[in-house]
Amino acid sequence: MDKKNTINDHELFAAIKQGNKSALACLFDRYYHRLCDFAFLYVKSTDLAQEVISNVFFNLWMKKDDLNIDKNPKSYLFICARNQCLNFLKKEQLYDIEPLMSLENTGRANQTETDLYYKELLDTVEGLINKMPNQMQIVFRLNKFEGLKYKEIAQILSISPNTVQNHMVKANKYITEKFLQVSRQNTTLLILATTFFNL
Repeated sequence: MDKKNTINDHELFAAIKQGNKSALACLFDRYYHRLCDFAFLYVKSTDLAQEVISNVFFNLWMKKDDLNIDKNPKSYLFICARNQCLNFLKKEQLYDIEPLMSLENTGRANQTETDLYYKELLDTVEGLINKMPNQMQIVFRLNKFEGLKYKEIAQILSISPNTVQNHMVKANKYITEKFLQVSRQNTTLLILATTFFNL
């Protein structure tokens, strides 16, 4: 589709419902890797995560006639991804889920000083998030890295908005305390963290 970066998710959903394969390809390009990262938190395997998300888009196309275009497309895709993961785990009887945070590699050949600080921030955050309880990790990532609201996260994870809020309060407190501990050694890192996470 032309100008695919300017087409919003709702328009893509409407086009998919009408049988537009280019719209499906655009949505796939936009969300595939992010959904794979999310699925990895459940299935703990890159290959399985890719298989699960491929099934999500396959099912989306096969059931396009019944697609509710009034839904939030991003939330809908994450809900489908979660359900696919849980169905797989139930089928394989893999219940010992220990989600791990998967952050994108931000390294570049010629990194500026800011790039290095940002990578250090991500590395530090990754270590801190990996120490959080499993569900708190997922909630934190969906909010901070995917920009989803508490109500949307609650729908995706089938928990109450209050539970989401409690996870975020504890997660933000934990992150803040840890970064304050290193502020004397690295003020720039603390400033980046404060800006990035609205601490």
